[in-house]
Amino acid sequence: MNVVESIYNEPEKWTQTQFTLTHCSGAEVWTSNMPIFDTNMYPATGMSLIAKFKLWKAVRWWGNNAPIEAFGSRR
Repeated sequence: MNVVESIYNEPEKWTQTQFTLTHCSGAEVWTSNMPIFDTNMYPATGMSLIAKFKLWKAVRWWGNNAPIEAFGSRR
């Protein structure tokens, strides 16, 4: 699954939790403090700066376009 494409094409399958954007399959993207230029952000995946920027843009897009149900309850 390409995470960026999934965020754009299937926004209803993603849910925002306190710290992560979570896909129904279990994939997660940390969104709590998303500094795209932080070199330690995704050390295990080895994401390039361009890939981080694309992911950051997709998460921002999702925040503006996702269905309200995807944000969960905030108690």
